[in-house]
Amino acid sequence: FKTNSFRVYTYSLIINHSMESGTQIPYINKGRELGYEVLLTNTNDNHRKAAGGGGGGTKGIKGSRNPTEHAVSVFEKYIIPSEPEAVAIVAHSYGGVVTVELAQKFPQFFKEKVFAVGFTDSVHSGSLVPEVIIPIGRNWVTSKEPLDTPLTISKRDLPRHSAGHIKHEMTSYSCMDALFKFFEERYEQFKSDSDSAGPDTKKPKSEL
Repeated sequence: FKTNSFRVYTYSLIINHSMESGTQIPYINKGRELGYEVLLTNTNDNHRKAAGGGGGGTKGIKGSRNPTEHAVSVFEKYIIPSEPEAVAIVAHSYGGVVTVELAQKFPQFFKEKVFAVGFTDSVHSGSLVPEVIIPIGRNWVTSKEPLDTPLTISKRDLPRHSAGHIKHEMTSYSCMDALFKFFEERYEQFKSDSDSAGPDTKKPKSEL
């Protein structure tokens, strides 16, 4: 992910398929179209070349020395202080691991604010998934089955659905319509639950 631009999933997709399939541009556009405020993180940006070093060494970026530390910093400095009404999270591949760790660190925030989690071919361990995200999450994985076909899952893991493609790097692009449909259904349920519990704050929903 990139906080100041858009993520390049893989240059091979851009070269061999299209700019849309190889970046997050379609997600940004679709999210805005549906009324989301969109925040992108660059969890893989963890090191910089050491200043003055002749050996080409690197040093960790404070607050971003690894993917999880980066995501935690974003949560603590930007997301939680903004007091969002509702949050949805999209995470590809190792991003699923990071999201699981965020849910472990901020369980109350996830319980109160996160209405949907969409993984695209996540590599997380099902045994580590917190209970709080199982009912609100879905993982679209590589499969020969038609898009959004339910697949077998373990008892404690997120529901697995077909991404409609057999290539890992294509899963985010190929499942986008199904993912946003799931998000909108989850948001309606979230609003219904919130309305029954108290007044609506009228803040826009956010996508991470």
